[in-house]
Amino acid sequence: MRQHVYVYNQIFFSYAVDTPLSYKDLTSSDQFPSFTQANHDIKGLQQLKTVEVPDLHHLATCLVDFKGNRMICQSIIPGILNNNDLSSLAEYGTIDDKKTIVASEQFHEKMLKVTTALNIKVNKVIDQSNGASIEIAGSTEIKGIKGSDKRNYCVDL
Repeated sequence: MRQHVYVYNQIFFSYAVDTPLSYKDLTSSDQFPSFTQANHDIKGLQQLKTVEVPDLHHLATCLVDFKGNRMICQSIIPGILNNNDLSSLAEYGTIDDKKTIVASEQFHEKMLKVTTALNIKVNKVIDQSNGASIEIAGSTEIKGIKGSDKRNYCVDL
């Protein structure tokens, strides 16, 4: 039950759950990597907010500790629940475990402003679907999604 996600009143709820093999890092003594990862997500959002790139939006996100459980609460990208084909919404990064990498020019320009301001490296990655080399500002884990409200959202920092 703790690994389920919930949507209530247009808010996406999920637990930061540590399983014995989740995010196993043998170089770290961190006993609760999910808690740490959730904290780093919030810090990444705070840094993105300070950069203030025009027309680049992020989700309202908070962490709630309730009765010993940490919940991640986020607003929902408009239209994402009504769309069966998430690849049609993807503008940047990957949504299918790095099989396909997408980098639209408009989104890449916005992400270059973010990476320049935060001193983050621009990487060249290979798209496994067609073998093309694509330049991504930051990590491929970053996702750029265009909502049904035509706004560009940056998620999974």
